[in-house]
Amino acid sequence: MRESSARPVRACFVSGRYGLVRDDFPLPVYDHRLLPEDENRLTLQVGQELKRAIADFDPSRFFVSVSGGYWRLLRVALAREVPSDRLAFARGAVGGRASRLFTWLRSNCGHDAPRTRRPLAGEATLLGTTLKLSSAEFCRRVREALAATPQAAERFETWYVPFDGRRVAAKWLVSVLFQKPVARFRTADARRVLTCLGIETRYADR
Repeated sequence: MRESSARPVRACFVSGRYGLVRDDFPLPVYDHRLLPEDENRLTLQVGQELKRAIADFDPSRFFVSVSGGYWRLLRVALAREVPSDRLAFARGAVGGRASRLFTWLRSNCGHDAPRTRRPLAGEATLLGTTLKLSSAEFCRRVREALAATPQAAERFETWYVPFDGRRVAAKWLVSVLFQKPVARFRTADARRVLTCLGIETRYADR
């Protein structure tokens, strides 16, 4: 919303208590997990609210990021109200959905996220460890790790690094290079340090 004043972005949120809530609606504090018995009550309500929101906002494109139960509230109404060629989805883990939303928002502003290219052998710091690598040392470490744990290298939601004709997970790669567990840092941290080292990360639209 801050970056796209020329092409405004509006948001709605699916609530297990209140249905489809617009971004300017003041919600009270509440704690209610979506329950199976809520679905019959909310499905019709969400469909009606979605139709009204589309009429009011008149959006050119749609992005939907939801987990399983909330998707069931939306899927019939979306199929009825939104042309498939104007609709983008993000499902699965929260981190992957956030990355897809970020990329979609940037493209909606009419430009891509900036890429910084630097020669390999840059310097980066993560969790108190500073690393400076030559190209030869980088390749040696990654190939050894790939030989030891090939399946772990392929587990990624959105961001990967091309290496030896393969796609390797950005967080896995940073974990290998810095010897830190992947649970201790975010994907954004991984992309930052890889950029500092001059290693390109790519977005997997899959």
